[in-house]
Amino acid sequence: MPERIKSRRTRLLRAMVLAGALSALGIGQVLAAGPSRDPVPGGVIQLAAGEVCSFPVTLDVDSKEVALTFATTQIVTGRLTAVVTNGSTGQSISANVSGPAKYAFNDDGSLSISGGGPWLIWNTAGDPWGPGMWLTTGRVSMEFEADGTMSSLTVLGTRADVCALLG
Repeated sequence: MPERIKSRRTRLLRAMVLAGALSALGIGQVLAAGPSRDPVPGGVIQLAAGEVCSFPVTLDVDSKEVALTFATTQIVTGRLTAVVTNGSTGQSISANVSGPAKYAFNDDGSLSISGGGPWLIWNTAGDPWGPGMWLTTGRVSMEFEADGTMSSLTVLGTRADVCALLG
């Protein structure tokens, strides 16, 4: 048998033995698992008057987004649209707010969120920028403490005040 064929057979045999050993140890399942892939739900969110705007706000969110979840990171991509309605007047606006976004779950329990593109951000009293709602485009960065308190919000791009647009 030529030396090249023996070498190929030896490598194939080694690969088969290694694959068998990894399979027996269950490592193959771990290596093959990869991130989980889950749909991001939409729905209706009601915000009371004074919570973000001086009037009640209804958000109707249609999500075609998917979250890829790794050990300490989640990446959210896809199409997300929101219809924001002033509950007092019925006036509404519709927007594509698809992001995308990257969520980093930190060891201390805090959360870092970053992304780009169009976003809809709303804050309550005590958050950076105070209560309000904004449509943004560009780079977005948010930091949350382990207790859920927003400690930082940065937008490098444009932002439109939704409360003023609907007020």
